Amino acid sequence: MTQPGPINVKALDISQSGMLLEVPQSAAHWALGKDLQLQFTLPAQSQVIKAGASVVRKQGATHLGVRFTRLLSEDLQALQQYVQSLPPS
Repeated sequence: MTQPGPINVKALDISQSGMLLEVPQSAAHWALGKDLQLQFTLPAQSQVIKAGASVVRKQGATHLGVRFTRLLSEDLQALQQYVQSLPPS
């Protein structure tokens, strides 16, 4: 079975433990528990963060909540610093 190529998604929210993603219709069928490989950059940073994640929530047709399952320590550190710099919501 061939693996699908990259799909561009939009991050609507991010925390140290996961993200809320807006996905295209072609990915709306992803089931809870689906494992994903994510690559993203944080605003004003050039470091590419690579993370394993799992779909833990579906919200409407095109919004998915994912929980990080694998992050390198330097990626986790960059993510923590970014999240801590955000204004309280």
